[in-house]
Amino acid sequence: GEGARNVTFGIGEEKDLDDQSPKSDDIQPLPWAQLSEITKCLAVRNMLPPEITNEDQIAISSNAAWRWYTNLRNERLSYLAMGDMVRLITETIAGRKRVPKRKKLWIYSAHDSTLIGLMCAFRLEQPTEWPEYASFLKIEVLTAADEKEYYLRFSLNGKLLKSYLEIHDDEKGEPNSIIPLTTLQSIYGI
Repeated sequence: GEGARNVTFGIGEEKDLDDQSPKSDDIQPLPWAQLSEITKCLAVRNMLPPEITNEDQIAISSNAAWRWYTNLRNERLSYLAMGDMVRLITETIAGRKRVPKRKKLWIYSAHDSTLIGLMCAFRLEQPTEWPEYASFLKIEVLTAADEKEYYLRFSLNGKLLKSYLEIHDDEKGEPNSIIPLTTLQSIYGI
């Protein structure tokens, strides 16, 4: 979303605050997310340099995922980064009754980092690694028998993810496999 402009450098990455351009002979370290992506591409093609093992690549990717998930678990940052997209999805679901012939499927295409942002915005259980290429987050819309209430169920690549959306940071509790649409509407002001 628009509120995320200042965090788009890379979640959890250290940005050069003095904004000076590096000198041409300076070697600049890669942000973890870029290092993860580059080494993942090389690993998939069996082209990792001999100095980097597959275990190293997995550790690099896990570190990048951990940094993103840790930062975006913050409710406010998650709201700023993903609020616009969550509102779009929520409004689309809430407006289903007004859609002619009640569409059965909506598809949103996004980057893997957006999937992480959405998982955090929906406060879903967090995988320990970065989403694989061609990963998909499925949001199923379930209705009560009277069709007046909508509920959402989430899965990543076919694996059910429970939501902590109804549990606040200072509370303890078990995540839910479905959440009421009204919970999202109240959080995102819809």
